[in-house]
Amino acid sequence: MDFIHYQPSLDDYMSEESDEGTKVIALEFGNIETILDFDAMQQCEEVQMTDAVEEITKEIQIMSLNQTKAYKKYGQDQIEIFIRIRQEQGLSFPKAAALCGMPRSSAYELINEFNASNGTVLPGNNPRKTNNKAKKLFPEHTEFVIDLFDKCPSSVLEEATIKLCEAFPGFEISIGGLYKHTREKCALSLKQATKYTAERNSPGTLQLHFNIITQWKGAGVNFRENCVFVDEAGFHTQMIRSRAWSKKKEIQQSLKYIGRRM
Repeated sequence: MDFIHYQPSLDDYMSEESDEGTKVIALEFGNIETILDFDAMQQCEEVQMTDAVEEITKEIQIMSLNQTKAYKKYGQDQIEIFIRIRQEQGLSFPKAAALCGMPRSSAYELINEFNASNGTVLPGNNPRKTNNKAKKLFPEHTEFVIDLFDKCPSSVLEEATIKLCEAFPGFEISIGGLYKHTREKCALSLKQATKYTAERNSPGTLQLHFNIITQWKGAGVNFRENCVFVDEAGFHTQMIRSRAWSKKKEIQQSLKYIGRRM
């Protein structure tokens, strides 16, 4: 048995009326698309929305500035009267606050601060903390430091601190504290020192050297082979610190050493 496949033509489904309707719709849409520029409309809408948001933001800022109230600091007398009215007359918070000329919220804050301190501190009153540091250095300490640096101007602060604590049992002070006291109370400053030896070239010292050399010659000492001379005074000056303590507004301190030669 043979099967025959039937394929109907498309002309039966598309009538003239539907074809004309499609043309009309396409024509109308084309005219609308020609008249309206959708991209330009979208940009205009975005610009208008941005301007509207900016205007609203400015209005909100102006309103918030106008509505902001400056903080009012109430005087101690006003706060004291408010607390006294509450305690003695037993008035409510709104009435007591109205009599004292303050809002209810401020009245609650003040009474909370007063209750937090167990009624010992008046709200708004912050007493200054007194600095009750015990005094460590007294005039006798100052005299000791000045005398110490007068005898040995090249002494360092660490050495001076040790000697000060040894001279006064139970006394303690830091190096920084002693430096501040030395500068401010003792009026001493550390300066570049000029070192020199005393009596090194005096007539008595030269005569003593001559007598010793004469005795050694008489004993048969050969100075060129068996002896090495060391100038102890010159060597000693190089072992001394180059700075020393002296009074303020004075010229640089000079260190004086006794010259010895062997």
